[in-house]
Amino acid sequence: MSVSLSKNQVFNGLRRQNGFLALMKQLAVIPQGLDWAMASFRKPPVCLHSVLKSDSNDLPFVFLTVGSESCDRLVRAFDEWAEKSAKGLRVLAQIGPGGFQPKNCESIDFLNPREYKKAFEQASLVVSHAGMGTIITAIQLQKRLVVMPRLASLGETRNEHQLATVRHFNRCQNICIADTENHLAAQIDSVLSTQADQEVSSVQSAELLESNSVNSLTSFVRDFIVA
Repeated sequence: MSVSLSKNQVFNGLRRQNGFLALMKQLAVIPQGLDWAMASFRKPPVCLHSVLKSDSNDLPFVFLTVGSESCDRLVRAFDEWAEKSAKGLRVLAQIGPGGFQPKNCESIDFLNPREYKKAFEQASLVVSHAGMGTIITAIQLQKRLVVMPRLASLGETRNEHQLATVRHFNRCQNICIADTENHLAAQIDSVLSTQADQEVSSVQSAELLESNSVNSLTSFVRDFIVA
């Protein structure tokens, strides 16, 4: 049974379960290595999702995550990509509470913290909305990331802070921006096709995490969150 939780209840739950306050002090936005997907208060399953414990771990793994809020536009575009291009790949979509159910890939509403961490660690490519938690985690773990911003104009978020987020991170070579759902498939295919020839730069990742640009952006997004 799903339970509707207020933002304060979610934050309090994360604080108890994941050392939230200590992480908040470090990032000043949201926990390191976490996204809103980890705010699920359902009882964790006994074992990892079948895709994550697959024997085919040598296959490239593409992981979609939308966090705790729905983004059917992103999930639908990802499913359309999977229909045409996911052969020979492991694919998992964490879709949140949205109404659209993917037909061409494995999907799950939410992942518990252990599964979310495992999915990120195994991923060859992460696809996401432009959430700061996902972006920072991808930088930390040196993962390639395709992001499509939620749009307030479509009722997907309260304001256009995700557009500001993608503008700030547009210079990062490991983050690819899909401006709309129409660009998502091409961006995923482009990253996968070049991935074998490029290594994610740990030096650049460290520089981004320590840069004034990230510090200013986290302050900017925090102001949006608490507004």
